[in-house]
Amino acid sequence: MSEQMIASSLEKSREGTMIDQDQWGAIASLKAQGFKKKAIARMLGLHVQTVRKHLERGGWKPYEREKRKPTLLEGHKAYVKELSAVTEK
Repeated sequence: MSEQMIASSLEKSREGTMIDQDQWGAIASLKAQGFKKKAIARMLGLHVQTVRKHLERGGWKPYEREKRKPTLLEGHKAYVKELSAVTEK
């Protein structure tokens, strides 16, 4: 693994962004070389749980926000809109 790849990964991790494909590649490469999770985390400036989580996934996957769950008022949306239209007049 090149020093440049580690430096690039370390710079990105300090920005507070999600792990990108380059960082995932750095994690996988270091693990394949026999480094322990704690050592990988230290080298890349990540938390050990972050390294563990991404290794358990088995591959890089872009971050996706969870879909919003419907609220309790969702079934009454039309009535609330109707009521607010009446009170605005």
